[in-house]
Amino acid sequence: MRCVGSISLWAVLLWGSLGLLAACNRTNDLLPSTPSTPPPVILPQATPTPEPPLTPEGQSVRALSARNGVETVDRAGGRRPLPAPTRTFLTAGDGVDVDLDGRVLLRFADGVEIEVMRDGELTFRELALDERDVRLALVSRGGTARFDIDSRLQVSMTVETEFAQIVATGTSFLVVKELDSPLEWVIGLESEDDLQVTARNDPNPDQPTTKGVDSGVARWIAPIDVPSAGIAYDGFSVLDWMDRLENGEPVAEIGEVLWPHADAVLDTGGLAELPPPGEPFTLPFDLGQVTLILEPEPGFGPPAYRLVDCNGDGRQDIFMELGALTLDFRTVLARVRDVDVTVLAGDEEARGTFQAYDPAYAAMNGEAFTLAPGTQEVISLHSELPYHYARLTLSQGCFLGVSLTPPEMAPRPATEPSSTLAAPPPAIDFQEATARPAENGRLRAWTGLPIVVDGDVSEWPTPEGEGVSTGPGWTPLATVVYDNGCAARYPVARYGRTIPTDLAARVQFAYDEAYLYVAFVVEDDGFVGYSGGDYQYFNGDAPQLLLDLDLAGDFQDTGRSGDDRQVDLRAGVGQPGTRTAVALWDLATLQATSYPDARVAAQGVDGGYVLEAALPWAPLGIAPQSGLQLGLAASISDNDRPEANVQQCMISTAPGRDWQDPTTWGTLLLAGPPNHP
Repeated sequence: MRCVGSISLWAVLLWGSLGLLAACNRTNDLLPSTPSTPPPVILPQATPTPEPPLTPEGQSVRALSARNGVETVDRAGGRRPLPAPTRTFLTAGDGVDVDLDGRVLLRFADGVEIEVMRDGELTFRELALDERDVRLALVSRGGTARFDIDSRLQVSMTVETEFAQIVATGTSFLVVKELDSPLEWVIGLESEDDLQVTARNDPNPDQPTTKGVDSGVARWIAPIDVPSAGIAYDGFSVLDWMDRLENGEPVAEIGEVLWPHADAVLDTGGLAELPPPGEPFTLPFDLGQVTLILEPEPGFGPPAYRLVDCNGDGRQDIFMELGALTLDFRTVLARVRDVDVTVLAGDEEARGTFQAYDPAYAAMNGEAFTLAPGTQEVISLHSELPYHYARLTLSQGCFLGVSLTPPEMAPRPATEPSSTLAAPPPAIDFQEATARPAENGRLRAWTGLPIVVDGDVSEWPTPEGEGVSTGPGWTPLATVVYDNGCAARYPVARYGRTIPTDLAARVQFAYDEAYLYVAFVVEDDGFVGYSGGDYQYFNGDAPQLLLDLDLAGDFQDTGRSGDDRQVDLRAGVGQPGTRTAVALWDLATLQATSYPDARVAAQGVDGGYVLEAALPWAPLGIAPQSGLQLGLAASISDNDRPEANVQQCMISTAPGRDWQDPTTWGTLLLAGPPNHP
């Protein structure tokens, strides 16, 4: 475990665990706090020798190879292997070249540390040290480079990468080039107004766009256009990725770690009028938007475009004749690897192509198609690498919509709602033989609901004229199951008024083929989120689910087993810099990870907060079907002490809830639409 920006990797390799303990005295809000017992550190076999001081005019960089696969490169281009663990010195004009398995540590001026791995090159153009002023100009090509700058130094560092120009002062950050995709990432680790990035190929070179990269934020840079919008990332996942890389283990592309997979079904039904060719328009969703452009001169003859309800579903579609439609995914804050477009032929045979492009607008994979008159087809493209653009051409027919599908899901027609299953037969009810007693709490998950995870529960079924507290699917969390200070109240001085309810909540569930959806409406007199660096979100104000995924298989077992999970949801409302997150615990091993591809949205409301989440079935190993029963306890933790991370109170749908005894939990039934029990 590392404290990014605090642990000196040089110190770890040269001085071992004592250096590690000393370096971890500071904490980092993105990463787990240091354990009382440090993890084992593998030390070089060679005995460290004292390092010579920097000569006043030498301005040298100390280099230590941590793994084989490192070469030094002098200013004349001469190369020399640097087998591990070997130290040497570099001066201006020198550099290092690291292969896919290599790793080298670089140190300058006792306050600037650089780590290069994974097929990376680094060259020192300028090295200058004047008392406490440090100036560095570097060229980085490919690979992964970590930069740590001591904030006590006056440092001016510029890093030129293949696609970006980076300016940094007292900060810690990563620069990562994806191996097989023309995409670079700048990732803020410990930075605040001291890390700036500009695209080298900015379309406006006279006045280029410069963007800041703060802690917990990543931006990608491509060969085209300006740096991306800021993407808030999960610090634990990046920490784990770096630890694996430093240990020589295989890792996924960093974009797979920073980005969720895009998941959206979009159509043009919301367009009141069709923009003229060449003018961009957007299809928004919860992770950004897809930008569309009707090409004015696609090259097949004069094109024609108009809005028409082509398939009679009450939604406007785009009729195209000799036309082409460009789809731009750069404003999607997710990784797009699977794209499906739905097209419909008119009275004549329809011919067309669907082609995807990478971040450099180089062609990737595509498909040509021919449709018989009146037929509809989903044209699907898949890649292990991200798509940034796509282009649809059509001789004559209709574009009905586009879906961005996570890789584990089958292609989806863009004309069907994303959370709709075929309606099951009515009267799906609890099977007593594999359902917990009714007093433990029995809840239903509805299907057929067009759920949008945005922190707005208005689409969830509620009786006419009623508020969100009741409804065919809402269940109150009515029982205190943990009391370590439930009588405590949030300091009302912070709001200057008294909130009548300390803690109350309601919950509702829905599902489809891909997700279990959950909505919480929580009444709380003051939100205190968990501020620690691990996954113990329950030591703050946070919803929680306990799930028994094999209820029938271990119905009588009173202890935790391998199919029992705990899901903790971090709302993050009212706390700048704190993003929503979902933790998935294996209750058999008590190990937690970030819930893969889970989506959560929350918003503060008067006297509490509202949270919605979409939890993929795949990490749970569940194939949903109507009639399936799962063990469930839905709960809310409460903390009214802003100065501490502590669980003071918990309410639950299961009155006898014991997190270690699944027989005390209730039952969740995957039922039908809300008008069918």
